[in-house]
Amino acid sequence: MGSSRVPDLAEIVRQARVPVKVSCVINEHNHGELAAFLDQCGAIGIKRVVLRYLYGETRSWTLPDRLMLRSVYRSNPVYDYHGMEVTLWRFDQTASTSLNLFSNGVISPHYLLTQAEPRENRE
Repeated sequence: MGSSRVPDLAEIVRQARVPVKVSCVINEHNHGELAAFLDQCGAIGIKRVVLRYLYGETRSWTLPDRLMLRSVYRSNPVYDYHGMEVTLWRFDQTASTSLNLFSNGVISPHYLLTQAEPRENRE
């Protein structure tokens, strides 16, 4: 889905000793494959999937018909898809609060790296 080198999710799930949650970025290249992707995830035993919009994305992608709204988590809808939990996550609209360690070494209470204080400006 969107890449020629997709990890072998079935093997990862088979070997995992803890529940596996899959995160997938939705974009113009893969939005039409979401139902097949979710079906595949369910078939191999994945119980939680997060479909993530790119930061700043303004387009709304068509979601599979069989998504049934179950709840809302931090302003993001959580759906049921044949017993699998599917969260639709928008980084720029979430009401999430946390302390975050970003890959560039910045630790910030801001959820988005774009709002975090640059590392070189810290003391």
